[in-house]
Amino acid sequence: MPTVADAAGGFELVASFFSLTGAGFGEEPRYSFEQRCRAAAAAGFVGIGLHADDRPRSLAAGLDVHGMQAVLADCGLRVVEIEFLGGWAVDSDPAELERTVGRIEAVADAFGGRHVSTGEFRGDAALELDVAARRLNELAMRLGRRGLRLAVEAFPWSALAGPTGACHANRVSLG
Repeated sequence: MPTVADAAGGFELVASFFSLTGAGFGEEPRYSFEQRCRAAAAAGFVGIGLHADDRPRSLAAGLDVHGMQAVLADCGLRVVEIEFLGGWAVDSDPAELERTVGRIEAVADAFGGRHVSTGEFRGDAALELDVAARRLNELAMRLGRRGLRLAVEAFPWSALAGPTGACHANRVSLG
């Protein structure tokens, strides 16, 4: 679980999106945004993770951005992590990648954030490291303008599995 260092040199706990939802990858959250925030605050967390689909999902359920911001403030929480940026490491649909990045930017614009969890779920396509690194760098530059960093997760079943995947993509993209 990610942590955020505070000014006194200690650590503040951050509850990830998947820890709070009680659901797995690609599944709808079992708990509402408000329920997740209240549970995180009651457990002593000061930050949470949101999925890129959390904002539109909450809007559809009748909770607008101002309402979400009020829940965060009432619970003493802030958004630290935004989930999930995939589809950049292997051949993908550029329009879908753009929609995903747009949803991430909308979450960041509404709630802030420190980092975006990124990786690749697909393991059925060949990884071209130089192409993946270039895309990762472009995304890091774009999201960096909003103060966001990318946190690359290498899943064992994905195209980024092992040290030749995520580590090389990071090294090449960061120079």
